[in-house]
Parts: sequence; structure tokens; C-alpha cells
Amino acid sequence: MLSTLARKRLSVFVFHKVPQEAGVVDPHDLDLPAFKRLLDFIETSFKVLPLPDAIRSLPSGRLPRGSACITFDDGYADWATGILPELARRNLHATFYITTGQLDGMPLWHERVAQALAQLALTSFEVPGLPALHLHTLHDRQQARIALENYLKSQPLAVRD
Repeated sequence: MLSTLARKRLSVFVFHKVPQEAGVVDPHDLDLPAFKRLLDFIETSFKVLPLPDAIRSLPSGRLPRGSACITFDDGYADWATGILPELARRNLHATFYITTGQLDGMPLWHERVAQALAQLALTSFEVPGLPALHLHTLHDRQQARIALENYLKSQPLAVRD
């Protein structure tokens, strides 16, 4: 389906963290086994180009049919042991946008929210501006993560931190 939609366009696959296995409160995150399957699909369905080459080809209309780029945002040390070997195994190019904070051990704010909710011993709590967040079940914790992330991403950095 994706390859049909992308015939005359550039598809860009944007990734963030790709953990070895999905977290407890973020089980829908793409883990490494699912990432490998997706890379297999991308490799067989698209012509993966380095991002600068694709950008140069777009204005002239010389972009090969079924072109795609792969990018990664943020910056995670485990990319070196998980993602990079998989890209190299398939000889696929990717562009990495790295923020240095994570490489120094400081998880992004939304990861800190997920970690806190996974470890929090309370069954509910309140955040000004949100209804009470319940943590009785794993599903409750997952819903609380979504609610907190949606709320916090629009807050000033000082409030978010």
C-alpha cells in the first residue's frame, strides 16, 4: 500500500527511539524486532536515497520512482548497537538528527514521564489543568501517559521540566 501511494513522491520514514523491546507504558513504540521487519519492507519496496541526494533531485523532477529517505531524531546511544548494524546489513542510508542531551544520559521529557508512570507507587494523582489520572491498571497508566504528554507538550519548558 505504501509503495503504491509513494510512486511519484519522496517518502520519508522518520524514527525516534527504537528500543530493544517496547516499554511497559508505551507498548506501541516500535521495538527493534518490528523495526527490522519494517526495514525489510522498506528495502524491498523503495529505493532508499541519502537525504541530500533526494533533496537535490526533487526540484528537477529526477527523483527515482519509489524513492524514500530514512531519518532518526533525537539521539540515542543504543542506536550504535541496534539500528546502525541493521542499516549496514541492508546497505541503507539514513540521516541522523542528534540532540546531545540523551547521549549524556538525560532522557527526553516524554521518556521521563513514561519512566515515572511505570514506577509510580500511587493509584491516582492530579496535575493542575487535567482531570485526576488513575493508575490502577496498566491500561490506566498508558492512558495517563498519553494525557500527560498531550498536556505537557504545549507547556513552556519550565513547566514541562
